[in-house]
Amino acid sequence: MLRLPRPIKGRLLDHLGLRFILSGTMKVGDGSSQRIASTGDSLFIDLTHAFRLEYACEQEPTAELTFWVPRGLAPVEANALDQLHQLVLRGDTPAISVLNGTARQIHAKFSHLGSNERDQLISGLFGLAARLAPFSATQKQPELESFATICRFIESNLAARDLGPERIARTFGLSRASLYRLFKPVGGVASYVRARRLNRARQELLAAGLDNRRIGPIAYQSGFRSITAFNRAFREIYGETPADARGNRLEGPASSLDTGQCGPLARALLAIAA
Repeated sequence: MLRLPRPIKGRLLDHLGLRFILSGTMKVGDGSSQRIASTGDSLFIDLTHAFRLEYACEQEPTAELTFWVPRGLAPVEANALDQLHQLVLRGDTPAISVLNGTARQIHAKFSHLGSNERDQLISGLFGLAARLAPFSATQKQPELESFATICRFIESNLAARDLGPERIARTFGLSRASLYRLFKPVGGVASYVRARRLNRARQELLAAGLDNRRIGPIAYQSGFRSITAFNRAFREIYGETPADARGNRLEGPASSLDTGQCGPLARALLAIAA
């Protein structure tokens, strides 16, 4: 967690940051609003403004990469700087994917660069990010963005025993009713979480070279609290027990959600979250 007040004098904190979320989920806000940045996303930070950064889940593996540049040297028009603060660039858009790849390349070569080269590359990275921001903002509607972000969070925390509507709603600052509306097209959030857990467990059961791994640990590490519940849910979805599935060695991974029975909106949401 990072909390920074607005500086009263001096220019010690007069910098802009461009943070790339390599893994995990972060919340950024200033008290009046809050935004979510997940793996693959990037966001702008202006140290002349007060803000708060915190991890959405303490148990979730997290890693970030941040570049800093003096505010006065940022290759962005002065009247546009305030609009960038706390702006989240969605990593699942083509433009921001290119930006993320560029940032990783700069970081990989950083120790081999001279100071002038570093300054020019970081300055250019900020300019590129500012120009690409509109492409990130216009790719999806807000509800679809929220759905995709929550799905990424679910996928990263399937093993957590307390992963459910209450924790997800609390993490993202949503009411239970709002969360239900988001996931209604795919059968509800609890059904979605169970389906993703079953899908992960089935992939491990059918993985080549893991035939000797016991079914119990696979069930527990996929988030199920008991083998009985896992066996019952598995048979309900796939029509066979986990042991039978391993014995039959079905070809290829199968999704636990039958998209053929979903409506157009549900299929669109699942395609975005994939």
